[in-house]
Formats: sequence, structure tokens, C-alpha cells
Amino acid sequence: NCDCNGNALRSLSLQYIGSGMASKISVFTKRTNGVLLCTFERVASGETIVCDEENLHNRNTYVQVVHTDDSDVCDGHFRTDCSRQILGAPAIGCEEMVAVGWVDQEHFVCADEMFHEDAAIAMMMVDEEAQLQLSTLQVFKELNMFVKLALLAIVCTFMMLTVFSCLICGYGGKDEKLKLVHSPHAHYVQTRVAAHDDEEEEDANASGLLQKQLHHRHKKYGALR
Repeated sequence: NCDCNGNALRSLSLQYIGSGMASKISVFTKRTNGVLLCTFERVASGETIVCDEENLHNRNTYVQVVHTDDSDVCDGHFRTDCSRQILGAPAIGCEEMVAVGWVDQEHFVCADEMFHEDAAIAMMMVDEEAQLQLSTLQVFKELNMFVKLALLAIVCTFMMLTVFSCLICGYGGKDEKLKLVHSPHAHYVQTRVAAHDDEEEEDANASGLLQKQLHHRHKKYGALR
């Protein structure tokens, strides 16, 4: 792409598109009292000039076009601080000069042909994507009604199966817990625990009865003595 690196340009290519011959085209650092960077004489319409100077470090670079009769002067400027893309744009204030290329401080070259080629490639990519979407929709529209209904039925069935699968997975854990509670092994364990509790209760009752008998005998023999 033509992204400008740095904060200024070091070279600027301009094309003169005026109606007649330009007797002189000058490039300055400032509009008034600026440093003269480049001067070109007798420039024909459609001709390209290149101002290759490292002093294009100002925010704006100014250009002046003087026609053959020296009475008509066109003054304009370009933004040369890498803050915006100027490729293909006319000078502000003088549409007779158009920027067709530049070189930034990192020596990256951007030419008008590269800019238009990148734009054309981008437009082709967007157009291909739109054509693909359009072709897919067109294919679906051209399908037989029976085929369309069959596809919709398949999609609906798939969605229903997905929902049922989620429900089954959700209740699966609860079913496993219920199966564990009502399994034969769990019933056996519960039966053994209940039997053990009954045995302990019977032993406690027997022990209490024995203690009562011993206490009764002790009182009886104590009275006979």
C-alpha cells in the first residue's frame, strides 16, 4: 500500500494538466519568502516534473505555475507531512498541478500506477466476495421446491436433535443417582444396616432384662439372710 512513513516527504512528483504551455513552474517551502526548491521551464500539458529535495519537511509545500504570457499565475500547495494521502489529488488552490508520486523519509516510493493498482485489486476483491454471495443465493433460488423443503427439514431436524441431546445430558446425571439408590447392591446394604440395628436393639433389651433378674435375686436372698 501507499502509507507514508515518517513525518515528511523527501521527493514529490507532480503532473501539469493546464490547458496551455506553462512558462515556469516553481516549488517553494513557503508561500512568501520561502526557500526555492525546484524550478522547471516550458512545461507542456500532461508533462510530469519531479522535485527531489530533502527539504520537504514543512507541513505544506507550495507550487506556482506561470503561464506563457506571465500575466496568469496559479498558486497552490500540497500537504507533505504524511498526515493525509495526496496521491492523485490536485494542489489546494491550483488544480492545474496533480500529485502523481512521492518518496517518504524511509525511501519508500509511491507512484500513481501503484496507487491505482492497489485500488483496483481492492475493488476486485470486494466484487468477487459480492459475486460469491450472490451466486450462492442464486443457486438456492434456482433449486427445486422439493429440494428446498428437504434442506429445510434437514436443518430443523438437526436443531431438534441438538436440543434433545442437551436435555438428555441434563437429566442423565439425575437418572444415574436414582439407579444407584434403587440398585440391588444399595438394597442389600440398606437391609444389612437395618438388621444390624435390630440386633443391637435386641441385645440392649436382653441386657436390661438380665440386670433386672439379677437385682431381683439379690433382694430375695438378702431378705432370707
